[in-house]
Amino acid sequence: MAGALALLQEVSARSSVVASWLTYVEDGIYLVTAALLGATAVVLIGATARDLLRSTTPMPMMQRALKALDSLLLVLMIVELLHTIRLFIVGHALVPEPFLVVALIAGVRRVLILTTEASQYIQTQPDQFRMALREMGLLMLSFLVLAVSIVVLQRFPIAH
Repeated sequence: MAGALALLQEVSARSSVVASWLTYVEDGIYLVTAALLGATAVVLIGATARDLLRSTTPMPMMQRALKALDSLLLVLMIVELLHTIRLFIVGHALVPEPFLVVALIAGVRRVLILTTEASQYIQTQPDQFRMALREMGLLMLSFLVLAVSIVVLQRFPIAH
């Protein structure tokens, strides 16, 4: 009986060492991912500012502004992912709210793109315009579902 207990303690100690080693590896991977995401966001902000301020293309200001807004919304998505990684590294638990916020931001990006596309279809391609309106309707429905999900998760937090 004493031999079995010693064996169980040794196995438990080894699995504890392996588990802590895997935690360090996991944290390292998250840190590298966060660093790359951060670098991507900084480069994207710089490129967006450069493109907006000294554009060499004859693109109208409205299109440049929409392109800049699209890029900045992508930066916000990256920041939310960084926030999620930070929360995971600190608490070692995956929190769903930041993913819902990323989904909302992605939906807003799609609505912006769809709005500019739909304005081009209104006169020449009414079928495409109707399809764009349907997609916008579905996006609005998904916004509602995401917003309700965020509210529910904030009111009734998940116990870990």
